[in-house]
Amino acid sequence: MICFLALVLHRILRSRMRATGSKLSPSRVLALLRQVQHIDLSINQQSAARSSVVTPEQRDLFAQMRLPAPTQHTISW
Repeated sequence: MICFLALVLHRILRSRMRATGSKLSPSRVLALLRQVQHIDLSINQQSAARSSVVTPEQRDLFAQMRLPAPTQHTISW
């Protein structure tokens, strides 16, 4: 069942990327998205968030998928 769901999601991703005119494969899309990291910190009731730097290729990918690219937040205590 898990393998079948993975196949369905892979094909949906491929279909959506083709619909946007992208030549990226689903494997490349996942590799690019895997590099984006986000962390939420909470210490002594103070919280902060930080995201990794988004490359231009990743930013284009988010735009093609019509998703907001993560923004960097400054950690201040």
